[in-house]
Amino acid sequence: MRRLKNKYFKQLALVLALGIEVTALGGCKVHVVDDENPITEDTSENSSVDEALEESALSEEDKRPDFNKIKEDNPDAFAWIKIPDTDVNQMIIQGDYDYSTFSEGGNIENAFIEFPNRTDFCDFNEIIYGLDEETILSYKDPDFFDAHRDFEIYMDGNRLKYQVVMSIEWDKVDLLEYYAFAIGNECQRFVNDLIDKRTLSDNVSDEYKLVSYMDFLVTIVVSDPENSDKQFMVIARLIEDEAGMLTHQPADMPGIYLPEESDE
Repeated sequence: MRRLKNKYFKQLALVLALGIEVTALGGCKVHVVDDENPITEDTSENSSVDEALEESALSEEDKRPDFNKIKEDNPDAFAWIKIPDTDVNQMIIQGDYDYSTFSEGGNIENAFIEFPNRTDFCDFNEIIYGLDEETILSYKDPDFFDAHRDFEIYMDGNRLKYQVVMSIEWDKVDLLEYYAFAIGNECQRFVNDLIDKRTLSDNVSDEYKLVSYMDFLVTIVVSDPENSDKQFMVIARLIEDEAGMLTHQPADMPGIYLPEESDE
C-alpha cells in the first residue's frame, strides 16, 4: 500500500511542479441495468467457477461474462478483456501486482491495472499489464495488426469497444509515474510523444491522427524479449460505449496543442 500511495503523490507532485491547475478529466455516469434485459448469462448450479468462466469466454457475440461468478474466483476482478481470435480472453484485476512486478519479471497470473488507474475506465489512459505476451507481441506484424484492430472490454453493466491505433516500442518506464494523466496537458504530452517517438518499424493506423487528450485510451504493455531496456505497447482508443457510462467532466485545459499545430 505504501508504494501505491507514493505513486499517487508522485503524480500530484508532478502536477504541482508543472504549475497547472488540476482538473477532473474522468467521470462516469450512473447506469442501472434493466432487470428484464440482464447482460449476464446463467450457468448450471452444479458448474464450478472454472466452468462458469469457460462458458463466459465470449466466443459468441451475445455472450457476456457473469461477474458474480468471476468475482467468486477473484474478488479483485472488475473487467474482462477479449481480443477476438487470439488467446487474450481473461479477467482484469486491480491489486496484487504493480509495475515493479511486471518490470522485474515477477510471476503474474492475471491481467491487471495499477492504482491510481480507475476501475471504471473513465481515465484518459488505462494501462493494462499481464495479457498474453505472445499475442500482444504479434502486433509487431503489420498483417496481424490490421486483422486484430478491434477488441472489447466488459464491465458489470457495460461493454466497451476499442480500436487499436498504434503499436510501438517504448523505453521501459511506468507510464503512471511519468505522466500525470489527471490533467489535459499531460494527456496531450503522451499523445505527442507517441507521434514523436514512432519509427518505421512501428505500426500505426490512419486513426492515430484523431487521438487527442479528450479520448479514452487503453495501453497494453508487455515486456520486449528482444530488448531488456524496452517494453512493447499497443494503444487503442474507445470507439463504442454501449451503456453510455464514460464521460469527461467539463474542464478548462489551457496550453493544449494538437499535433498538427506543433512547430516541429
